[in-house]
Amino acid sequence: MKLLIIDTSSDALYIAAMAENKDYVFYNKDLNKKHSETLLFHLNKLLSENNLKLDCLDCFCCVVGPGSFTGIRIGITTMRAFAQVYDRPVMSVNSLQLAAYNVKEKGFVISVKDAIRDKYYAAVYNGEEEIISANMYTLQELSKLKEKIIEDYGKAYIVYDGEIAGFDGIIKPPFPDYCGYCRDKMKRGLVTSYNNLTPVYGALSQAERLYENKKLDE
Repeated sequence: MKLLIIDTSSDALYIAAMAENKDYVFYNKDLNKKHSETLLFHLNKLLSENNLKLDCLDCFCCVVGPGSFTGIRIGITTMRAFAQVYDRPVMSVNSLQLAAYNVKEKGFVISVKDAIRDKYYAAVYNGEEEIISANMYTLQELSKLKEKIIEDYGKAYIVYDGEIAGFDGIIKPPFPDYCGYCRDKMKRGLVTSYNNLTPVYGALSQAERLYENKKLDE
């Protein structure tokens, strides 16, 4: 199993090449949103230093969001091109599910990350099952979401790298286990064609947002 993983969905850049049970990783926590200028350089350097080539890889794995709109587009465009040229499948990696992947607590997890203008991206998971897909929430809406999940299921863990006003017991996620997550998905055959690699922006249309708010108020 030989995989290439990239994450350009934040200020950081993560690249991993997995081959023969070895993981080769490049990580820079702050590229100041210069992914378009640096991605291919660091990718080619990582592959050449470890005697790997793109045409020997079995799958191209890409973090598709939610996160930086521009960063996500760069990653998806790059991996689509590789998959099309080398006739390989792709794997879609959701950043919120990835953050919740290594949480030890069992049960319902609300995975949260910063969005824009004091808003948050959030999704709800129960193990590998996605209960509510990624949406963008205000603080008030996020509080309603938590109350709804607790009302319906009894308990919910909040996974977030920081503090949120009015939220207690927040679990800080460990550094994402990109390789373990993608290895598990690959074993389960959760891959697709390059033209199905689409962004998860986490923003709803006005009609969808009104519908979601109505459900939370019920």
